[in-house]
Amino acid sequence: MAAKNRREAIEELLNAMVADGTVGLAKKQEVLDGLLAREKSISTGIGFGIAIPHASTPAIGQVALATGLSKEGIQFDALDGKPVHIVVLFLVPAPEHQEHLKTLAAISRLLNQKGFRKELEKAKTAAEIYGAFASRDK
Repeated sequence: MAAKNRREAIEELLNAMVADGTVGLAKKQEVLDGLLAREKSISTGIGFGIAIPHASTPAIGQVALATGLSKEGIQFDALDGKPVHIVVLFLVPAPEHQEHLKTLAAISRLLNQKGFRKELEKAKTAAEIYGAFASRDK
């Protein structure tokens, strides 16, 4: 990732979702507003070099996820005060509250595994990042 701060990281991953058609260009600002509103309540930088920005939005029809890696680290106002190296942004269709909680819990469980974090940190391509998630999809 090229991002240096929280907002840039969120926008960079959202732009990837727009580029691949996951989020329509006309809905980009609405989704960004939802993600930033969530960040205002408390940072989604959870520690251990991880951030999980997320939002429920009517702008999408199914759960969507984008992951970015930063070698230099991103200032994310993380709970432990340290830079973030792994950013997993996800969106859930509104008003799917149960799906939102289920998705957050699943991502959190994965990222809590040191081996999984190390695998992500070693990834050099989008395919390798996808492979890390897909190999654990049960």
